[in-house]
Amino acid sequence: MTTCAMIVREDLNVVVQSPQHKLAGQRVRDRAVFEKLAPLNRFEDRAFLTYGVADFYAHLGTSLSSSDRMTMRHSIELRVPFVENQMIDFGMHTPLKAKYHRGDGKRLLKEVGRRYLPSDITNAVKVGFGTNSNMWKGTGRILENGLVADWFKWDNGNRRRIQDMIAADNFMLFQMVSLELWARLFFDNADAHELADELRQYATHKV
Repeated sequence: MTTCAMIVREDLNVVVQSPQHKLAGQRVRDRAVFEKLAPLNRFEDRAFLTYGVADFYAHLGTSLSSSDRMTMRHSIELRVPFVENQMIDFGMHTPLKAKYHRGDGKRLLKEVGRRYLPSDITNAVKVGFGTNSNMWKGTGRILENGLVADWFKWDNGNRRRIQDMIAADNFMLFQMVSLELWARLFFDNADAHELADELRQYATHKV
């Protein structure tokens, strides 16, 4: 679950404005979920559940789809033990105090873990598998005169403005560069190694 550190006052904007990138549609969904949870008396419970639902649709949805593709690419069957209907239902209905306490998440899970695991494991700092966005910084130049520009019919007068808008948003930049690479590989029969070299040159500002 996403942290509740931002919940500091009873203001709906605190709930729908995440520190991470959010599209307008995601903000609308978060607001709708928050309003449907109105029967819950405590603001913190509503906000926490809203974040939880957002994780299902945004973070978890993307992670599971990507993980499945990567593992199946290597003939590995991925198993995610916590992604089970009864487990998810239990987690969503468990009181907030059992999941989040004094800035520490997964409280109930850690309490159970302490019965069987050393404290250095149950209290270990969470380490994700994120990628530093600087890795693809500057790679937006591959979009110049690329297939994506042609598909979306970027006219010459607005092309630079569109590329600047994409470059200003790391999440959008990653998606558009990924789409361009996919298009060149499967529609233009480009060589993967040559594309990698081109990206590396853009990222290191050698061209």
